[in-house]
Amino acid sequence: MNKIDGLEKKLIASNPKLQDNSTTPSIVSYPNPQEEMMDITEQITQLIANGVAPQEIAVLYKENKYGEEIAHFLQQKTFQYLLRGLLIY
Repeated sequence: MNKIDGLEKKLIASNPKLQDNSTTPSIVSYPNPQEEMMDITEQITQLIANGVAPQEIAVLYKENKYGEEIAHFLQQKTFQYLLRGLLIY
């Protein structure tokens, strides 16, 4: 990775309560988009099963088509979700 002397990629939360958060992101590679969507859906299922409120869960994606794909998998799990400003049942 190219580095520039004196430049640091350190994100700092603006909320003081979150500044000591030591959670690190993970990078996962999938063989295809469908397996990625299935894993995301399973992770959401586990979060909800562990007591995380659904409104506290977000999925970020780079293109709208991925939102539509993840919506398909969430529908199969009968989750209520928000897609591009619309509440879907």
